Amino acid sequence: MEGDELPEPVCETFQIQDFYQPRMVSEGFRFYHLEVEVEFVYLLPDLASRFAAQGIIHTSKREKRAFLIDAGALLHDPRAKHVVRDVLGEMGVSSDGDHEFMVEKILSHAIAMASDERNRDLKVLPMGVSISCVDPHNDEEWWSMVEGLEKVVISGKPTDCAICTGEIGVGSKGARMPCSHVYHGDCIVDWLEDSTECPSCMAKLP
Repeated sequence: MEGDELPEPVCETFQIQDFYQPRMVSEGFRFYHLEVEVEFVYLLPDLASRFAAQGIIHTSKREKRAFLIDAGALLHDPRAKHVVRDVLGEMGVSSDGDHEFMVEKILSHAIAMASDERNRDLKVLPMGVSISCVDPHNDEEWWSMVEGLEKVVISGKPTDCAICTGEIGVGSKGARMPCSHVYHGDCIVDWLEDSTECPSCMAKLP
């Protein structure tokens, strides 16, 4: 990758094959079973490699979730775009201009599935969405904040990680927040993706 060029976001839509149709669907109702999988891509390789060398390894992550949506909300409701934006928002995908094409693509595929004669008798339309985009924490300020956590080697006696409740054994590496609470490195990185507060005492990172 050259300069500050970022990878283009990708959105693929498809009909899920061999989907088990539930029998208990009220007559006259139709739904979409919408499975959304998002791969978040991290850049900043220089920071990432330094970060890993200090004992905390955090790579690209995937999120996957299924939504059951009334077909009318995607096919006939003027607020259909808002419904799709809400779904993407729950998956951590921002609704900025770079991602607006995803909304259009998902709605277009939903209409195509509903209009397909082969789907005429389906009460639940199984639709898959696969997305790849840059992680919202792909910025130097966030990486620098996390990289600045003190790395410690546990000595004396083991301590517990309050995030996963697992033990950090003697001789193992941990990451210490400014408030002195210690966690597994990967656990605290995952936590700090959603909050900059210590999970034990709620002290904020400076």
